[in-house]
Amino acid sequence: MTSMQSIASYIANNFTLQLLLIGGLLVAYPFGSIVYNIYFHPLSKFPGPKSWAATYVPYIKALLNSNLVGAFSDMHRKYGDIVRVGPNEISFATEEAWREIYGYRPGHKEAIKDSTWYLAPAGAPQNVLTTTDPVVRARMRKCLSHSLNESALNDQSAIIERYADVLISQLRDRASRREPMPDGALINMTDWIIFFTFDVIGDLAFGETFRCLETSDYHPWVTTSFSFLKGMTFAGASRLYPRIGSFAERFLIPPSIMRLQRQYVDFAAERVNRRLNLETSRPDFMTPFLKNNSDFKHMSRGEIESTFTVLIIAGSETTATVLCGTLNYLAKETDKLELLERAIRKQFQSEEEISMATTKDIPYLNLVVDEGLRLCLPIAGGLPRVVPAGGETYVGHYFPGGTRISIRPALLHMSARYIESPHEFHPERWLPLDQRPPQFANDNHAAVKPFSTGPTGCAGKMLALAELRLILARLVWAFDISLDPNRVLDWTKLKTMFVVEKEPMFLRLKMRSV
Repeated sequence: MTSMQSIASYIANNFTLQLLLIGGLLVAYPFGSIVYNIYFHPLSKFPGPKSWAATYVPYIKALLNSNLVGAFSDMHRKYGDIVRVGPNEISFATEEAWREIYGYRPGHKEAIKDSTWYLAPAGAPQNVLTTTDPVVRARMRKCLSHSLNESALNDQSAIIERYADVLISQLRDRASRREPMPDGALINMTDWIIFFTFDVIGDLAFGETFRCLETSDYHPWVTTSFSFLKGMTFAGASRLYPRIGSFAERFLIPPSIMRLQRQYVDFAAERVNRRLNLETSRPDFMTPFLKNNSDFKHMSRGEIESTFTVLIIAGSETTATVLCGTLNYLAKETDKLELLERAIRKQFQSEEEISMATTKDIPYLNLVVDEGLRLCLPIAGGLPRVVPAGGETYVGHYFPGGTRISIRPALLHMSARYIESPHEFHPERWLPLDQRPPQFANDNHAAVKPFSTGPTGCAGKMLALAELRLILARLVWAFDISLDPNRVLDWTKLKTMFVVEKEPMFLRLKMRSV
């Protein structure tokens, strides 16, 4: 018997030694993995905190504490434009990276959506937002484009404007009942903005309203949608460790959120099918969609259900974020608010004149919307991508295939390199260069991309802009808006998971004397 055979035989017959060896391996493997990640991994040459390079634990902790954007900002401030933020992940903070990672580059392969984060609801087919296949995405976007183009938006305007009427009517009712307070009635505008955006998107996507504006309350499914977003984030965090993903998912996601996620998906699927079975030509998303997909050849019924399930959040929560944030900044910057009031009240002699069509080309209103989009991003949490197989070069550096890469848009939107006084609200920075105040002459607007860019850019951009313009115009025409000094909301302090976690925003609304 050889010495090796003797050792093997001894170990095989010694249970205590077996336990010691197994325990040693369990300790040695993660330790060896940490050493490899820090010193020998292909990304080890890039700067960043060693604790983040070693494991995804700090990343997951910051994410679940809704502070990942803040943590990334601190790291870029310390380490520069390209930072290693995970064992296999790089964060960029340059305008050049925007173009190269998310835009079109002839002769280069497209960065792929990271399936860790882009995953369809459990048991559902991939959809236009979650698919990582560029061919499938192009097929679905082409089909959906018929519902989101300018012609469709013109047809949908009557539906959207009707909900704007209800919003203003409800706010008027509360403002008049709670006066005669000299500065107007104190109203939680966060609730009312969310009521509006969800009612609109529910009608456009499902063909029926959530009746939030009518009942002055959240529909149970709207509340569930917030849990759905959190559940998606928790699930993504668990998949950062694929070998233990299913176990980690059960550990990270509270059972209550998993239950609400299932309710969300079931409710959406039932509403989508109800609309699919309804024979009508009403001007919503589904009518032009079905006209160009009548036999479900371009998108299957399952793909439609899955797409419209996530479309509800994409078309409501994001717009509500920008509207709430912009109103908050306007109420604080009274000189900017007065300029907007003058622009709107000079443009329109009566409220009936205000529509999606008539608010499209009001210069100062568009400046306010652009600045609101810069400071109050629809999606602040990042747009994760994966380097395609075979590797690719970005901003002059080669990265192996499978490397996770991303940009946190807020880092560029708030960067003093690209934007003068980046944390301040200055709509005039968006004027044409020859009209812009001198201090903003060097602002680089190409670094500001609230709707992203390239083949995965936001398909609903026109709808979002139309809603923003319409509601801002209606509000400043109808009311004198002001802050309550005891209820000031600091937008920069709000937590961010995937989108901003909005808090109550109380503003004073006083009936305007016309």
